[in-house]
Amino acid sequence: MRISKYFKICVLCAVTALMLILPMNAANDKAGDVSLKFEGGDVGYIADPFIYEGKTYIPVRLFCALVAPDTEIKWDENAKTAAIHTKDNEFTLKVGSKYVKLGDTYYSVGGTIKLENGTLFAPLRALTALIGGDVEWDASSMTANITSAEEDAGDAFALTPAYTDNDLYWLARIIYAESRGEPFQGKLAVGNVILNRVKSPAFPNSIYDVIFDHKNGVQFTPTKNGSIYKEPDAECIRAAKMCLEGENVVGKSLYFFNPRTASSSWIKNHRKYIVKIGNHAFYA
Repeated sequence: MRISKYFKICVLCAVTALMLILPMNAANDKAGDVSLKFEGGDVGYIADPFIYEGKTYIPVRLFCALVAPDTEIKWDENAKTAAIHTKDNEFTLKVGSKYVKLGDTYYSVGGTIKLENGTLFAPLRALTALIGGDVEWDASSMTANITSAEEDAGDAFALTPAYTDNDLYWLARIIYAESRGEPFQGKLAVGNVILNRVKSPAFPNSIYDVIFDHKNGVQFTPTKNGSIYKEPDAECIRAAKMCLEGENVVGKSLYFFNPRTASSSWIKNHRKYIVKIGNHAFYA
């Protein structure tokens, strides 16, 4: 992702030394205060950031106030979301989510948006990219030197694309067409098979192309009988989102079928059995 304007952020933080001392586990590890400078002048500091699963988390509102004071943040207590408007971007951070949406693409934030003691926290590197910057770490001190960068500055720390609305659209449709009568775990399992095929060199490399793959015959009956074009329900959309965000219940399975209605035994005879969920048997 290219961001139209960048801040150059050099963060000098004794994170490495701290990680050598403190064990990494499910609990948050305190990182110590981070002092901030802009163009060489002190602008404040961030108290009590923490490290979780190797990522440094900082309070969203305070960081934006110090680094990008024109940023507008609206908190929705019921939805546990913060709608954030910067000069160049608009995005929403949702507590518990690992993704943020810009345009029609979802991006990984490299961690999980967290709410700690009433304060919203996000991984420093992702939050900086979202407001238009990058981060460099140095373990020698606890100082962040923030400077403006050229318009065409590199985007080494840009967010990583996760999935698009089109991906979600088609994955939800194939889940609905193949498993609308199955338990929720079965819906997740069908979505996992599609995504496993996208990752496999033996199949096309996009969700749409995997679904409509006819190279060795019709792979999914709904593309032949037209049920792929039916609108998915809310549960299938939720299953698709969970699959795209990393939920996996069938490992590396690439195939599934209903043993009671299958017209071919090729999968059963040639592939490794993984598990049966609802009416479907899954094979790797």
